[in-house]
Amino acid sequence: MFMEQTFLVRSAVKGNKEAFTALIHQYKNELYNVAYIYTKNQDDALDAIDESVYKAYISIKKLKKPEFFKTWLIRILINECISLLRKKNKIVLEADNSKLDSSYDDINLNIDHEELYKALNILTDKQRTAIVLKYFDDLKISTIAEIMEVPENTAKAHIRRGLLALRKSLKEDVISG
Repeated sequence: MFMEQTFLVRSAVKGNKEAFTALIHQYKNELYNVAYIYTKNQDDALDAIDESVYKAYISIKKLKKPEFFKTWLIRILINECISLLRKKNKIVLEADNSKLDSSYDDINLNIDHEELYKALNILTDKQRTAIVLKYFDDLKISTIAEIMEVPENTAKAHIRRGLLALRKSLKEDVISG
């Protein structure tokens, strides 16, 4: 799988449109999940993905290391989501989170998705990014640090602070709910 991906990335860097399309297709679910968690809206998530794929396509020749394609692509998407939210000057929570891939049902949490998304909204952008990449995309700290362009210890701190804020928020929701 890794060799195939490296070959596809190298082909895409050389201008092979089919290779680029295959790579995007390979990561489409992960891209959607990250975008939806940020935007809380299917249309905005799809807009962010479209714009990110376009930006990745026009700048793929700048990618120096093929093994970091996924990291590079997710970084572009996160920046696009943050930019989109700033343009709209909003952070919203859509009541219907059923559009999000239900693959997270196997997470052993005693809370529903709605409570989790509300809690994620209270986090800073950096904390939310670190939490999403760690627990929704199951990325390693080193990869998270690279995506966020921070040292590993800083990424760990964002995760730790984010988890503390989530625990506090979810505990208050459970007590007051």
